[in-house]
Amino acid sequence: MTSRLTDFTTILTRWEHERPDEPALTFDGTTRTWAELARRVRRNAAAQRAAGLVPGDRVAVLDLNHPSCLELTLACAQAGTANAVVNFRLAPPEIAYVTNDAKARVLFVGPEFAGAVDVLRDSLPTVEKVIRVGGPDDEYEAWLAAAPPDPATHPAAPDDCFVQLYTSGTTGFPKGAMLTHRGMLAHAANVAPTSRWTRTRACRSRCRSTTSAARATRCSRSARARTS
Repeated sequence: MTSRLTDFTTILTRWEHERPDEPALTFDGTTRTWAELARRVRRNAAAQRAAGLVPGDRVAVLDLNHPSCLELTLACAQAGTANAVVNFRLAPPEIAYVTNDAKARVLFVGPEFAGAVDVLRDSLPTVEKVIRVGGPDDEYEAWLAAAPPDPATHPAAPDDCFVQLYTSGTTGFPKGAMLTHRGMLAHAANVAPTSRWTRTRACRSRCRSTTSAARATRCSRSARARTS
């Protein structure tokens, strides 16, 4: 399967064509099909370009669990940019360090962290715009809706980075790791055929020996991990 796939944009395009009306993701009671996800990703890529982002630029996400992070990551794969995902457990000085080290031009922030970003705002010189995601002050949907879907795809090289992750900083300030199309495709090829069956079976085995409350918490975390 992966021999025909050259980057993560081709993965999304494939499922959009083969399973347009099948569910791609479900979050907080909302289900989106592969066709709907692909349209939102193209709007995201268009919005990034409208904001002046060019291949090689970084955006950053500071949030808990929200589909916008997936949409941003896939849009970065299409636009040639990269998503620097900030660990929400980092201390404020580390959040600033990661954002500045990545040179993120746009920062997407969940409602739980909007106050912290307001305090840090003067310490984030590369950030040109902060966009709130989710909650009553959501700005993400309007940012997305303002841009028509853009099918243009940056010709990604195998070693182009589209996700930038950072360590927790236990040995000093967080250290960045750049994830490339080549590396992520290899990872997908190795885990896709068996991961869902293995995790589901393991989850059932653990659940039989736990209390109801612990079982619900554990299964919820496992489901989030599978979705991610």
